Amino acid sequence: MKDKLVIWAENENDEKVMLGIQLLSDANKIDIFIFPEASVTETFEKAMMNEWRKGEDVAFPEGHSKIERELTMSESLLPDNLKTKETDLVNRAKSEWHFVVLSQKLSHEFRKELDGLKEKIEDLSEYNSGLWNDLKGYWGKVQKQMKEKTLIWQHTKELKDTTNGLFDKMKELRTQLEGELQEKSVVYKEEFSTALNEIEEKINNDARLKPLFDDLKDLQKKFWDTKFVSKHRNELKKQFDRAFKQIKEKRFGGQSSGVNPVERLTKRLDGLDNAIKRMESSIYRDKKELEFQQRRIDNTDGQLEAQIRQAKINVVQERVNSKNHKLEDMLKTKVELEDRLMKAKERAAKQAEDAQRKADLAKAKKAAKEKIAAEIKEKGASISEEEATKLAQAASEIKQPKNTTPKEEAQKEETQKEEETKGDESILGAVAGVVGGAMDDIVDSVKAVAEVLEDKMEDFIVDMNNDEEE
Repeated sequence: MKDKLVIWAENENDEKVMLGIQLLSDANKIDIFIFPEASVTETFEKAMMNEWRKGEDVAFPEGHSKIERELTMSESLLPDNLKTKETDLVNRAKSEWHFVVLSQKLSHEFRKELDGLKEKIEDLSEYNSGLWNDLKGYWGKVQKQMKEKTLIWQHTKELKDTTNGLFDKMKELRTQLEGELQEKSVVYKEEFSTALNEIEEKINNDARLKPLFDDLKDLQKKFWDTKFVSKHRNELKKQFDRAFKQIKEKRFGGQSSGVNPVERLTKRLDGLDNAIKRMESSIYRDKKELEFQQRRIDNTDGQLEAQIRQAKINVVQERVNSKNHKLEDMLKTKVELEDRLMKAKERAAKQAEDAQRKADLAKAKKAAKEKIAAEIKEKGASISEEEATKLAQAASEIKQPKNTTPKEEAQKEETQKEEETKGDESILGAVAGVVGGAMDDIVDSVKAVAEVLEDKMEDFIVDMNNDEEE
């Protein structure tokens, strides 16, 4: 939790001012530094945002003022003459800071008890099991408050670090009396290190990873059940971490991320659904926490604990409000993704349909070309098989000439009229007739045949498709 806040506001004269608000947790007060807009430069604003909020010293410009206020839950952080649009930040800071103050009072009580234990342990010359049990009992009480979240992380870290130091001191004293453990730890460390080296060698030699992963997990379970001195345990932990990392890199490091739009949107939507479920689950847990704290408020051991629980309720409620806003945004995004996914699927279906249509058309044209070549071979006895095949192929590929002269247009119309009068002749008969009358100039013959086939090819393809269906 941060103990400083920088926002913009307006004073009683509707003049814009920048506020630097600082919590004084030991005194249960806040300092409000007021900077008129005219004195706030771009550099100073960035320094306040990036340095002052992190606890670094920043030189304040001339013309600023300062207000000191008591921190209470019944009043706003800001006096009545200062108004801001960032009420959400102000309300959240008030509830969190009130909890910080109460949590700090509780941590001070634990600190006093810990200082007494520390004084006794530091005076020891040999291991004392009674003090060891006292230290364990003390840490159990701290853990209970940590579990119920009546102590914030910064306070528990201080207590935890000091307590761990005392435990280490006690362990050192105990180790002096347990020389046998030292000797065994050396042996066990060598055994585990050898086993880990063999697993790492197999990983590098491209052995099957799943069995190696299972072996590594089994070895790690034995590791946690074995007693070591602190140094050996830490060295083996690093070796375990390295082996697990190598297996994960081998198994997952080379996966491809290229996907088409439908797959990409589907994965995004799946990921968003999972995120929504986690957010809903988180909100549900917070609400259960609110219910729990509300029930415990009536059964507390003292006024301080009741105040802490009420402060905790305020913090959790603000957190729920913030998560609900995020959940609304996630649900809106889900609707947008679903719409984009539907459109992507429609585009993909249309592309597949177009590709299939082109493939069917190409197949039909190929069949038509082969049938033309076969019938030309059968009916056009005056030409060779090779020439008939070339003629049929050219007829199926040649399109309407792009640029034609008036003479060519007249020839085209005349050729079409001649072919249309042969009502009882097939397309192949027309091909044979043209070929038989103009074999001395194969190019002109092919053009003439193309004029006939240009009008008939589509009907012919349709007939071919009907034949295939029958």
